[in-house]
Amino acid sequence: MRLLNTRTVQLEEFYGKPPKYAISHRWETDEASYKDFELGRERTLQGYYKISACCRLAYSRRLEYAWVDTCCIDKRSSAELTESINSMYQWYQEAEECCAFLNDVHVEDLDSQQNQITFGKSAWFTRGWTLQELIAPSRVLFYNSRWVYLGSKEYQCKLLKKVTGIGIAVLQKKITPSECTISQRMAWAAYRTTSRLEARAYSLLGIFGVNMPMLYGEGDKAFRRLQGEIIKQSDDHTILAWRDQQSAKSVLAPSPSCSRGLDDMERIIPTNDTTQGYTFVDAGLSIQLVLVPWSMNTYIASLHCGYPKLQDCRRASFRGYERACIFLQQTEHEHQFTRVSIDGEDLKIIDGDIFARMRDKFEVQARHVLVRQSNDLNPISALPTAQLKLRSVAKLRSRSFV
Repeated sequence: MRLLNTRTVQLEEFYGKPPKYAISHRWETDEASYKDFELGRERTLQGYYKISACCRLAYSRRLEYAWVDTCCIDKRSSAELTESINSMYQWYQEAEECCAFLNDVHVEDLDSQQNQITFGKSAWFTRGWTLQELIAPSRVLFYNSRWVYLGSKEYQCKLLKKVTGIGIAVLQKKITPSECTISQRMAWAAYRTTSRLEARAYSLLGIFGVNMPMLYGEGDKAFRRLQGEIIKQSDDHTILAWRDQQSAKSVLAPSPSCSRGLDDMERIIPTNDTTQGYTFVDAGLSIQLVLVPWSMNTYIASLHCGYPKLQDCRRASFRGYERACIFLQQTEHEHQFTRVSIDGEDLKIIDGDIFARMRDKFEVQARHVLVRQSNDLNPISALPTAQLKLRSVAKLRSRSFV
């Protein structure tokens, strides 16, 4: 690990366990890179001010070392870059404290509502990489554009929850991200952006506890690779509960933006059902689902996730929840399907009691299917026959998301 000496502002290498250090991250213009430090020209760059200010602050807090991503990683080395990105979440976790520099915030306190609004509008809260900077460290200290202290994550957790949507228990380190559903964690990143498309996936590796090689230039394939790695170690169906306005679908979401509004989606752990697991293969997702006929060769499938209707009804097999469902269209192969949207709707929320009656009416059980990875079909506009047959039972209820 490469660290900055906070007294000399020079880089030093450490092998094995590093000394105590502060950490900071924020890409701006004219940053000083590792190469600039090698050539001794770092002081001529605008970004050096942030580095030196961070070092002075850490030194004043009796921390002899600091880590700043712009200069502590040699980004010319693809091997080092891959190792650093896969290790970054751990580095944030192990830091004594994190200095969050909000260069576009000029207020000097958070006592008023207007100042809090200004704080919440900082670009720092819209960047992909700063998500782990907020969640991973135990101690995060916020500073404005003049390095005036604004408060800590610990004491501003209610404001931070309002700004980011991240639960207070996560911010206070009472629960880990791994204890949250996949859709909750995706929702944290749904409104964040990165300068490189691939980085939207790479910046989430630590949030999901997975590792994978960096392939800059792969575009949105990086996010699908990320989901593939998540699936290898999770049976959480909320990864399939996403919405998108595009007509052609894949079984996996094209970006974290598809999880907007799904931060309160919960898992349903069946008490008498063993159909929860799935496997991601080259052709798509191998999974067991209950498929109810909807129209023509199209089916609606219930996922093991949704929204509890009553607090004491949780963990029920079908009843007690509003179930998240997706539409699947059968291909020319009997057991192969593609995910589709019907009348612009690709994620439907159905009352669990109603879905159970639909299942019983058509006498269907869970079946093993392959949901193909890609789909070039056009959106379907069809009258849902299952809905027609169940009008006498109950009216289907749906839920929309922002």
